[in-house]
Parts: sequence; C-alpha cells; structure tokens
Amino acid sequence: MEDVAKLINGESVEVTLGFNNEYTADKPNPRNKKDIYAGLVTLGLLCYHNNEIRIPNKEINIQYKEELENPNFGEVTILIENSSTMLKATKEFDTQTMEAILDDTHQAQTSLLTYNNENSLACVVQFAYLSALEDYIVRREEPLGKGFADVVLRPKKHSDKAIIIELKKDSSCEEAIEQIKNRDYAKALLKEYNDRGGVIIVAICYEFDTNQKTKKNHTCKVELFNKEM
Repeated sequence: MEDVAKLINGESVEVTLGFNNEYTADKPNPRNKKDIYAGLVTLGLLCYHNNEIRIPNKEINIQYKEELENPNFGEVTILIENSSTMLKATKEFDTQTMEAILDDTHQAQTSLLTYNNENSLACVVQFAYLSALEDYIVRREEPLGKGFADVVLRPKKHSDKAIIIELKKDSSCEEAIEQIKNRDYAKALLKEYNDRGGVIIVAICYEFDTNQKTKKNHTCKVELFNKEM
C-alpha cells in the first residue's frame, strides 16, 4: 500500500526488475509484487527506468484512481472515502475529525507501517490526503523559505488556498506550527498565493511511549497564515 500511495502521488518507487524471465500478460499467477510490477511495465501501465517505476502519464493515473475506488477493493475504498473527509476537515479547521481519520488510517495499515520516524508518519498522511490529488499538486520535502516543508498542497483552482503540512514524531503541534512560521515556509508560499486570503498551515504529530510501548493518538493543529512577517 505504501508503494500505491507514492505512485498515485506521482512519485517513483525503487525496485529492481529482472526481465530475463519476463512476466507476460498471459502468465496466470504472479509470485510476488515484482512479478506484478514487471507485468504492468510490459502492458505499458508502469514505466521502468534506472531501477525505478512510476505511472507514465495523467490518463493512466486516472485509471488507477478509478480502480482504487472500486468497492471490491474494500479497505482501500474506505481509505479513499476518508481522504475526501480529511481534506474537507482541514479546510474547515476541524482537527477532531482529522485526528480520528489519521488514527483510522494508521490502524488500517498497522501490518505494513510502524512509526519509527517521520517518513512512516508521512506515508499515513499520504493515504489520508489521497483525494487531494484531484484539486492539488502534492509535493513532499519541497524547498521553501529557510528549509524544506514536509508536505505542500498547491491548489489547481483559484478558489482554493495552498496548504503546508509539518509532521512531527514525539513533538508538539505548537513546535511544528512555529517551525512553519520561523523557517518562512508559509511566508514564501503566501507570496505565490497572495490573492487567496492566506495559506493554511497544518501540524500533524504523533507520540510513542518507548518505555510502555503504548501508541498514542495523533494530534493536529490548523491555522490560517495571512500576513507577511
């Protein structure tokens, strides 16, 4: 599922595929995900270059999204539905709903993901904001201001505000919000979208008690940044 989120988000996935025994469309039972990737490459549904796969174009990306919305995908379908609610809640500063969706998304992926670092948290956030790809260009680790913003949602429509998301593990949301401000992430993005009434800045945090091995809930904080400091 982590690979799916990256591919749908327009990112590449590192994988080494051997085509000496090429997987073909009439091979009935792929043995592992490499067989599946090789088959999709053969069919032109993925491109492969320098040991990386990616979705080749927008049209095929849309096909993947439509397939993921198929009710037969079960849990994936629920994640996509939740992601629409997540984006709406973010725009409405509804942190309680955001936190509940992040908890559900993480719970759904517990067999695949452990929160060892902020990259693991970023993967869950990618799932939580999958639907944003329809109206936003989603970028990770984007250079902004005096550093790199964890996640930036750049709106495609003039009516939407840009969104900056800072992720923190074992830190407070207040620290994350202050980082966005102090490193001028929001200020830099506001200059690009200065006619939208401000930039939405979001902190998403997760704590883990290493002594008690107890998972704690996600916490979120959302503010509107609408002034040049």
